[in-house]
Amino acid sequence: MNKWFKKAILILFVLMMSVLPVSAYVDIVEQDDSYFVTDEAKVLDNATEQYIISKNQILNETSGASIVVVTVDLLNADIVDYAYTIFNEWELGDETTNNGILLLLSIVDQDYYCMVGRGLENLLSSDELSDILYDNLEPDFAIGNY
Repeated sequence: MNKWFKKAILILFVLMMSVLPVSAYVDIVEQDDSYFVTDEAKVLDNATEQYIISKNQILNETSGASIVVVTVDLLNADIVDYAYTIFNEWELGDETTNNGILLLLSIVDQDYYCMVGRGLENLLSSDELSDILYDNLEPDFAIGNY
């Protein structure tokens, strides 16, 4: 019975470890000085970066909100976990109103994810956000036009 008990504990331990995340910490890209754009994958041209920055400066000055765009080559993590970590570590949007938006593009993974702060959830539903991304991002993203 003692051998059986030890084997059962070992099997239980192995099963538990297989369902736990490999790492509780996601190693994220370092934020660029511009705050609004971090193009680690080097897929955005200068004009696009400047456009994102200038529009965000106006948005941030008038409302405290921000839309941060991050590109990476390849994620070594779940895209939602990665986005969540960036959103929280970089403290996107206004601290009291939580009105930040993160658009994360993973080029090699051919995937993207948009995270909206809680302060904007009533103004921008997940259905509306999905429609916006599908209509305005998906066609260009699918052909590599970033």
